Amino acid sequence: PLVGSGNTGTITIPVPLGVKFGTYHATLQIKNQLGAESPVYDFSFTINLSADYIVSKFDDVVICDNSSWMFAQYQWYKNNELIPGATDQFYFEPKGLVGVYSLKVNTVDGKTLFCCPKEYNKPKIQKVVVIPNPTKANEPITVQVQGFRDTELQQASLSVYTVHGAEIFKTKDIEATNKLSIHLIPGIYVGRLTLKNGKTHVFEIVVNN
Repeated sequence: PLVGSGNTGTITIPVPLGVKFGTYHATLQIKNQLGAESPVYDFSFTINLSADYIVSKFDDVVICDNSSWMFAQYQWYKNNELIPGATDQFYFEPKGLVGVYSLKVNTVDGKTLFCCPKEYNKPKIQKVVVIPNPTKANEPITVQVQGFRDTELQQASLSVYTVHGAEIFKTKDIEATNKLSIHLIPGIYVGRLTLKNGKTHVFEIVVNN
């Protein structure tokens, strides 16, 4: 038997651990202290998908685990708001995963289910690092571009300028780690990574004797 919570009209039904997600149908009959019984009421309730079905990939992608091949359609939500166009098995967040993500799925047999929300705090930090810096004259340097996806580096360019604005090096063949053989004399140089969307990241190279 279930016990109601005072006069609030609320009855709490504990769900045993291990019960599979889905919609369940049940009946309810109420009995008072005098033994009088109410009619039998039909109702249904839904157990949502576990938040474990939402898996992060890197710092900017969430994926719905569909290893069981149960799901056919997807709709992602962030902070309880629908994300327009986010209807793939994965969702890419350009600035990193920061917020509460949830998901509505349609199964292959036509059922609609919701996934419990999952919170992430993985802001995406994009930066350019020069190693070593300061460096020595005519010494090879390594330029690391961190936090960028491969697609962001396509059609990008990496340039090095003197403090007077003269371009002394440029390449469009950019990877996560780039070894540059540039003959630099002592001084300060300015580097610029320009993405195909026009966004730039400026960095400084210091060359000592």
